[in-house]
Amino acid sequence: MNYKDRIIEKIADKACNSISSRIVRSLQKMTDCMLSGDDMYIR
Repeated sequence: MNYKDRIIEKIADKACNSISSRIVRSLQKMTDCMLSGDDMYIR
């Protein structure tokens, strides 16, 4: 790998980590008063 590839890899890794963290936080906030195992709305 040359230096350009390493730079691109570092930038892409930071971007992916940032996006992943935001998605996880967003999904964790989506409770809508549902309890674990409560799937009556799915059926």
